[in-house]
Amino acid sequence: MYKYVIIDDEFLTRKGTIEKLAPVSDILQCAGEAEDGKAGLELINTVHPELVITDMKMPVMDGTALLPILSEQYPEIALIVISGYQDFEYMRQAIHAKVIDYILKPFSTEEIVESVKKVIKKIDLIETETVKTKLETEHYEKSQVNYDLGIIRNIIEGHLTGAGEFVSRKIRFMFQKRKIVLITLYSEKALPKEEIEYFIQENQYESNILFIAHSNSDNLGFLIMTFPQEELFLENTYVRQIIKELSSLFWKCKLEVLYGISAAHTNISELTGAFKETILALNQKKTDSFENVFEYIEQSELPKRIPWKNMERLVFSVEAGRVEETGKLIDELFDLYRRIPDLSIADIKFNCYHISGQVRYMLSYSIPELQIMRTEANTQNAVNIIFSLSELYRYYRTFFTNIANNFITQEIYGDEDLINNVKTYIEHYYQKNVSVEIAASLFYVNRSYLSHIFKKKTGESFIDYLNKVRVKHAKELLISSDKKMYQIALLSGYNNVRYFFRAFKKVEGMTPDQYRKKQS
Repeated sequence: MYKYVIIDDEFLTRKGTIEKLAPVSDILQCAGEAEDGKAGLELINTVHPELVITDMKMPVMDGTALLPILSEQYPEIALIVISGYQDFEYMRQAIHAKVIDYILKPFSTEEIVESVKKVIKKIDLIETETVKTKLETEHYEKSQVNYDLGIIRNIIEGHLTGAGEFVSRKIRFMFQKRKIVLITLYSEKALPKEEIEYFIQENQYESNILFIAHSNSDNLGFLIMTFPQEELFLENTYVRQIIKELSSLFWKCKLEVLYGISAAHTNISELTGAFKETILALNQKKTDSFENVFEYIEQSELPKRIPWKNMERLVFSVEAGRVEETGKLIDELFDLYRRIPDLSIADIKFNCYHISGQVRYMLSYSIPELQIMRTEANTQNAVNIIFSLSELYRYYRTFFTNIANNFITQEIYGDEDLINNVKTYIEHYYQKNVSVEIAASLFYVNRSYLSHIFKKKTGESFIDYLNKVRVKHAKELLISSDKKMYQIALLSGYNNVRYFFRAFKKVEGMTPDQYRKKQS
């Protein structure tokens, strides 16, 4: 529905015009009348019509004075002039003011209706073009913002070292001479991206808060907050307030979210470091605590080593392709973590990474062609963005059982002869705490039986064979490296250097020093 006003000093002309426009009243309604140009301007300013129908010859302010004002101040309003004077000057004024139509009095219903329809058609066309232009502009700006958000995400995640120039006005303004704080959001369930973005828009935080989803994890997202560098109040107060408001949103979504807060930074290129700070902050989470907001602390505690008696059994189970046993051992490991009070996510990650390191070492030995560095990097990247005990459990249970499953076809311990399998085990684990008791338990036989059958088939005891394997590797290190004796002893499986010397001499008939000199 469109509105029009009529300006004419003749009462009957005004009423007659309104009556003649009755056939188009479903799309055009009269919003008011005025008897001169001055009153007409006041009316236009009040009702904001899309169309003005005006006479030229009027008291106080006539059409020649009114039209230039309308043309300059209200260029979007359509104009129709009705006049009883067929005067060239009036026509010239109307053309200059971009009047759509000029109708001479007296006019018929058909004439005024046809003129108005022409106006409505033009208004519709202009409105359509305006909407189209606005949508195109908004779409272009949105595409520029999305491009810039992709750049920022790549910087945060470490795929890009510098931003260069942003292309969108919004992002350029947001980061111009401002402090930056990064908040990493983490949940065990997918974050509600649309709700977070709506929260930012609804609360008019768009000028200083951005939300960016992580590229690989639906459970992770980033809030980037900017503050004027000269701001007097601490940004921490504002950050905590936003977190409080977001917590209400997540509570409605029945979602538990952790917040890792970085230190303040002054350059967009520092967001990579800010993300690492939020990871360190979130890793402070204690498994027996309900705290969910963590700030980066520059001097944090070192992770603590948690001894576990079955670590080497787990590594062996993986290599042996024992999938079910591997799963049970991971269950046992995480049951241990759950029972330890005041244990942090950082502690668990540290210990699990140490265990997976043992598996990676075993992989490199058993399957040399495997790209261990890529496996290590993938594991590190995946674990970096997990901050709950249950998620770590699911990840590592899948990780170890999948590797064990892949080893089934390798049949590393698939020899029908038990002793051959034990020899393979010794060759792979000579650096570790290897004993006949451990070997017997791994291969599900009695210790005495294994000792007896091993000696019978090899002609030497288990320990003598183990020392022979260890000395063989020690000889390789003595020839190929300049490592010190205690280092070679450790790398060969001996924690005691004196025992290493005795074992070496028993096998080779000379000390390690003598062997090195002889070979050189």
